[in-house]
Amino acid sequence: MRRGILQAVVVAVVCAVVLFSVPLAVATLRLYRQNEMSDLERLADRVAVTVPANVHHPRDPMELPRVGSGTWVGVYDDPCAAGGRSRALQAVNDLTAEVASRAGDQDR
Repeated sequence: MRRGILQAVVVAVVCAVVLFSVPLAVATLRLYRQNEMSDLERLADRVAVTVPANVHHPRDPMELPRVGSGTWVGVYDDPCAAGGRSRALQAVNDLTAEVASRAGDQDR
């Protein structure tokens, strides 16, 4: 009798934990993703504001805002204006310029 009651209580507790933890995990994941998307959108807005109207003008060099570690920012040509290919105009991070130039070389 005791054993049956103990098993029923254990099963009820396990079911309750699973039924409450799964929706909590899903909600936490959605909230985390939403926060990351919001941060990326804010960064994209900051970068868009700093890009000059004439990005090809040699006397007006482009200066992109500083970004956190692990975040890469790049500015690209309009693919329609570049003959169907977009090319990196400027990239910012530790090795981003080198990586962007290598990526541009691979596209050719």
